[in-house]
Amino acid sequence: GNIFDLFTENYVELKTDENGRTNILAFGTSGYNMAGDEGNGTHDGAQLTDSIMAISLDQKTGDVAMLSLPRDLKASPTCTATGKINEVYWCNNMEGDNEQAGAEALMTEVGNIFDIDFQYYAHLNWGSLESIIDTLGGIDIILDEDIYDYYYTGAIYEAGVEYSINGI
Repeated sequence: GNIFDLFTENYVELKTDENGRTNILAFGTSGYNMAGDEGNGTHDGAQLTDSIMAISLDQKTGDVAMLSLPRDLKASPTCTATGKINEVYWCNNMEGDNEQAGAEALMTEVGNIFDIDFQYYAHLNWGSLESIIDTLGGIDIILDEDIYDYYYTGAIYEAGVEYSINGI
């Protein structure tokens, strides 16, 4: 088997580039939905893509390569003076009503930087992450280091102790 067997019984071959690889741009935003809502309001940086990953897979061999991009990587001129890669999605989807335009602009920019043609994208936001964790029935974690978050949440977690967490 290969990685695709995890996702489907009836495997349908994905689109590929000229090298026979399927390239997916995965990126994350912090908003709870595609409009950038965060709890009781919106956050002005909720549409920035602070997590960006290029994933390339070979469907015949099951080989997968992944590259995480730094959010401060310089990009072509963006809509702000900083010109960072994490702004490209937001610059093309400022109102939060055209996810595809933002995603395609980000795929083009990353593709130009690394000379890769992307066939697909995966956009995860905070609400998506919560749903994934809840769908899995929660996840169990054991920390390597203590977490003492007195300022924001008041949470205290000790290293070496198993914690079960849900998406909320």
